[in-house]
Amino acid sequence: MEWGKEVVDIADAIEGYIRQGQREKALESFKNLRKITHIDQPPTYVLSPPLTEPHFGSGALPDENW
Repeated sequence: MEWGKEVVDIADAIEGYIRQGQREKALESFKNLRKITHIDQPPTYVLSPPLTEPHFGSGALPDENW
């Protein structure tokens, strides 16, 4: 991730602001963190085709289609 160090720096700043009671600065830094990491965007999922497995009937042994 190319923004790794910047994220760590912002997280450290947020922690410092919280410890100092500077809520507004912490919130602003958190907004910047969300912009950098694109947290606001919903996750994307890659759908893969269903796995094709041998078909087993209701019995314990595979049927002849296997």
